[in-house]
Amino acid sequence: MKKIILLVTVVCSLVSFQSFAQKQVPPRPPRPLPMLDTPQYKKGSEMPAFKVRKLDSTTIFNTYDIPKGKPTMLMLFMPDCEHCQKQVERMTAAMDSISNVQIYLFSPLPVYKIKEFYDKYHLADYKNIVLVGQEYEFFFASYYKATSVPFMAVYNHNKKLMRAFQGSANLRDIEMAANSK
Repeated sequence: MKKIILLVTVVCSLVSFQSFAQKQVPPRPPRPLPMLDTPQYKKGSEMPAFKVRKLDSTTIFNTYDIPKGKPTMLMLFMPDCEHCQKQVERMTAAMDSISNVQIYLFSPLPVYKIKEFYDKYHLADYKNIVLVGQEYEFFFASYYKATSVPFMAVYNHNKKLMRAFQGSANLRDIEMAANSK
């Protein structure tokens, strides 16, 4: 019995001695988690290619086909959104200030609702409103992490992103972004 007690004492002494002999390392601070909800776009990035169904409900337009040479604004809207309606009213009332900007408007809603919006605001009367249509693959909102509408992405003449606007935007800010290099 004395041998067992002696053996247990020696083992416990060795274990406690080893724990004191080991280098004490302070705990590492936790690593920051990657920002998974960071938008894929950044200032200066290329315009992404995605599909938009035109108002005739059969023709598909790809944004890859937007020509370089003029500033471009892509705008996600909802026809029944009051902020979107006000944004389009401000844009059409002062279209001269952004007349050099090609404007592409689209919504994920059905084409007939977009057509009603198109007719209500007489968008056919504005030569720089190039396209109004349905963004049926939901690419735009996902790519830009748009959480509200209107959402506008303004590109320069080389199809490089200059600024994105979450919510309504001042026309002067749109003009400045469109004309920056």
